[in-house]
Parts: sequence; C-alpha cells; structure tokens
Amino acid sequence: MTFHKLKICFSCKKLKYIWKSVGKNKFCKICWSKQSPITKNKSKPKRISPRSEKRIIADKKYSKLRLKLLDKYPNCQAQISGVCSGLSTQCHHKAGRVGKLYTDYSKFLAVCHNCHNWIEIHVIEAKELGFSLNRL
Repeated sequence: MTFHKLKICFSCKKLKYIWKSVGKNKFCKICWSKQSPITKNKSKPKRISPRSEKRIIADKKYSKLRLKLLDKYPNCQAQISGVCSGLSTQCHHKAGRVGKLYTDYSKFLAVCHNCHNWIEIHVIEAKELGFSLNRL
C-alpha cells in the first residue's frame, strides 16, 4: 500500500492529496474538477499528415506532367470504338502508380473518361491492345 504526502493545492491553497499536476501547478480532486477544459487540455496532440513530404513533392511534379501530357495530346490516345468520347481528360498510368512509376512520363496515356473506365475494367484486353503493362 502506497501513502502519498499531503501537498498544498494551487487553487484552494489547502493541504490535500494532489490529483493532477499541470506544469508546477498541483491540484486536488475537487479543484481539478472545477477547472475549465482549456486549463485541463493545454496542448492537443499533433495531427498526423495524410501525405508525407515526399508524396507532396511527387504530387506537384505529377500535376505538371499531367497538364503537359493533356496539352500535348488533346484527343484521347486510346480511341476505343463504341466507347470513346473524343477529348482526353485523364491520365492513365500504364504500369501503375507505385514509387517512381507515379511520375514516369513515358508510361502515361492521355485518355477520355469512358476509355479510362474501359481500360480499368477490361484488364486483359487492355494489355493486348498496349494500353496497360504488367505490373510485376
């Protein structure tokens, strides 16, 4: 069994058992319960960023490359008959977006929304037509 020493409470200035300490200020249980939430939680834990610094830099580079590709190829490069809507609005990554492939301009394909959906759904046919590459 542990015995605690009585100490002077910062708020009521009485000799009591200490419940919580904030910096050098010590509070008894009653005084602590009367404190405002601002006093209780002085610092909030830092929120973890959803993207790393490395990914933020890669995203900036990718945005520039994507705009360059869409300027160079305003019409859809896939032009799948019965599906294509004509103008390229999206950038398809033939070999995926993992690691350095995310910003590898040689593996990009300017496509319209309809063709991009078709390429993602019909994987085997897209590989046969050269719109996708093996990712291994």
